[in-house]
Amino acid sequence: MDSSIWEGLVFSGEWVNGSGEEYDAVEPATGKTLGRVGCGTPADVDKAVERAAPAQREWAARPYSDRAAVLRRAARLFEEHRQEIETWLIRESGAIRPFAALQVSTGGS
Repeated sequence: MDSSIWEGLVFSGEWVNGSGEEYDAVEPATGKTLGRVGCGTPADVDKAVERAAPAQREWAARPYSDRAAVLRRAARLFEEHRQEIETWLIRESGAIRPFAALQVSTGGS
């Protein structure tokens, strides 16, 4: 996974810099820095909520079949990238593979 696409950023309708400090995501097993993560602040959360409210209304207005198709595609992509996601969970949290696999299984269903 190319972490540079999200390094130091938070999502609020688009990738933006968080107003808080950045911190290193460190692999517990090696001490290696995997990337930098932007910290969101309460103001960032407020901004995200502001943007989410109209987006939710637009989403709710879409036909059920459209919303279901988006969620099915997300689940399919989750499964297609299962090994990569498990590996990142292991690296960033120190989880063992069976636990990472459980997290992926429950998160993608």
